[in-house]
Amino acid sequence: MHDALPFTELHRLELRNAFSLAVFRKQITAAIAQTAWSNLEADMQSGVLVVSAVLWPDVFRKAEQLAELHTPASGSRSLDTLHVAAALVIQTVDFVTFDIRQDALAKLTGLKVRQ
Repeated sequence: MHDALPFTELHRLELRNAFSLAVFRKQITAAIAQTAWSNLEADMQSGVLVVSAVLWPDVFRKAEQLAELHTPASGSRSLDTLHVAAALVIQTVDFVTFDIRQDALAKLTGLKVRQ
C-alpha cells in the first residue's frame, strides 16, 4: 500500500467545487457527484487521505515567494501556487497533480511529482 496523501482544506474546497462544477456542466449527475464525495470521505476515514492542518498565513507567505520566483517561468496561477506552497509548508516530498503548470512549479521547488 502507498503512503497516505496529505489532504488540506484547500483540497477539500477544490474537489467539492470540481464535483459541483461538473454537475453544472452536465458532465456528471448530482448522484455521481455525491458518490464521488462519499468515496472521498471513505478515503479520509480509511487513512488513504490524511487531513493535514495547515497554517494558512505561512502558506500565503510561501505562495507569494513562489509567485515572485517562479511564476514568470512556470506560468502558475494563484491556486496552483497555493497548492505547491501548502505542500512545502507541511513538508511533504511527493506531490500529485495532473495540471501542467502545477507540475512545472512543483518540480521547480524540488517536490517529487507523481501522477
